Amino acid sequence: MISRLKPELSVWVIDDSRDFSVAFSRYIEGIAGFQCTKCFDSAERALAALDNKTSSPDVILMDFEMPGMNGLEAIVPLKQAAPKSRIYIVTLKDTTWHKRTALEKGADGYLVKLDITKEGLKEILASPVPELRPKQQDRGSQ
Repeated sequence: MISRLKPELSVWVIDDSRDFSVAFSRYIEGIAGFQCTKCFDSAERALAALDNKTSSPDVILMDFEMPGMNGLEAIVPLKQAAPKSRIYIVTLKDTTWHKRTALEKGADGYLVKLDITKEGLKEILASPVPELRPKQQDRGSQ
């Protein structure tokens, strides 16, 4: 019997901290089934790569606060450029406002850097995207 390996999910990391990006990409590479294919130090550079017809990743893990276009501002243009990519905000900010705002802007999830474990990350990235965003009709009642 021939065993068929499931293809790895491609992951991009967008974070202005080079040290974090390098460490996080290595961390992702240590999880079976995931490959960090690119790291960018800004949302603008990631968008430029997508504009140059670079194939879009399965998952984008992006910092909330960065110089230039921050993670919040980058969600919509990234979703437009790579509509099939899932976008997760990865940040130190652990407030309800930050989480709610990121999800309302279109992020598929929100991860707090200090709480990330390999098993937790694998579970989140490998699972179908849960409906975390408020429904259109619910937005007016907030």
